[in-house]
Amino acid sequence: MLGQWLVDYVKFKGFNLPGLYFTLLKFKKIYKKRVVWLDQLDHSHRKVDCAVHPCVSYSPAIDSSVDAVKAHSVEVETSFYHFSNVLFNIRSSGFLLLDSDTLILERLPEVSLNYCDYSAGFIRMHSESYALIRLNRKKIKLNRVLFLGGNGCFNYYHWIIELAPKILYLNEQLLEDYPVDCIVCDSAIENIASFRKILEALLAVAKIDLPVVFVDKYDEVYADEVLYISNMNNVVFNTVDKLSSVQYSHFSPSLLAETRNILIQSVKPEKAAYSRIFLARKETQARLYNQDEVLGYFMTQGFQPVYLEEYSFDEQIALFGAAEFIVGPSGAAWSNLIFCQKGCKGISWLPEKLSEFSVFSSLAKIFECDLRFVMTDQMADEQDIHSDYKVNVTDLQKLYEKMRD
Repeated sequence: MLGQWLVDYVKFKGFNLPGLYFTLLKFKKIYKKRVVWLDQLDHSHRKVDCAVHPCVSYSPAIDSSVDAVKAHSVEVETSFYHFSNVLFNIRSSGFLLLDSDTLILERLPEVSLNYCDYSAGFIRMHSESYALIRLNRKKIKLNRVLFLGGNGCFNYYHWIIELAPKILYLNEQLLEDYPVDCIVCDSAIENIASFRKILEALLAVAKIDLPVVFVDKYDEVYADEVLYISNMNNVVFNTVDKLSSVQYSHFSPSLLAETRNILIQSVKPEKAAYSRIFLARKETQARLYNQDEVLGYFMTQGFQPVYLEEYSFDEQIALFGAAEFIVGPSGAAWSNLIFCQKGCKGISWLPEKLSEFSVFSSLAKIFECDLRFVMTDQMADEQDIHSDYKVNVTDLQKLYEKMRD
């Protein structure tokens, strides 16, 4: 409790505190570190500029809004970085360089840090210049590694859209110039069959034959050398105050199309039984809503409820590839839009605070799907976007009737 209170107080004060507070934090194995952002590093760490892609994002099409969909475009450069004498946690896009006692963090450079929170893994909180990290966990020693983890690596969206596609930038020449002994991934990749299949498919196409070390989230890894690939597809991991904006994400249509084609070709053809699917959630999951009422209506319209955790990766690709209309709450399942056919329609919903959350609307636009949204009526806790809520079925009915014509 004292450790969390001190962390919260440092956050409140913005690190403007006497050294005594940071000494007390050390007794809780929490340490203050200087932050240097990845995009600020000089070429002593950045070794290869491997790709520059035009990237885009699109705001959601809100049915009740008179505002046009907003578009954002930016050119993004992906590079390889080489670090030595490094400590990291697999669930953080941050690297502690022990020689300089500096924490390297990746961000979206075009988004103000006033609205961003990249705390994850061993990073408890950060400002623009400093961070607090916790280092009292088990340490694993490795030699030369290719890092394939980072913020949200255990989440289906982050894995399939942001992280796994980095493999496609690898090649034999690079690994000769900067040899590694293994690839390091989160243990979730090993334990979840669909995640593992994505990894295997992309490694096979890239012709990379390296052992994979799966690391638990409670472990820290010390490595002599780390090869890191910066993000091409990216979204602000967590937000503060201003919770959504079309500028908070960007995606490469060409990289996503390549990923899509590889994954579709990697699976066994499956017969999809439904043209209309409802992305249902079990009651044990977070963010409960009036699902029975919403699902009841859409079942009268010929929709089949599907619980994606009950489907293999091959079956999920078949489901989305054959779907003509998809309905469901916003969430990682919509990442499978990359497997949909042109012209597929969809309906989802968002809380008012996330009315410009541009991830799934961007994927839909890139793959020429017609995805539209309604706003949720209320939330159990207006300050918590992950709390229970209610969606107005009448709004959904009106939107569906409009879209099915």
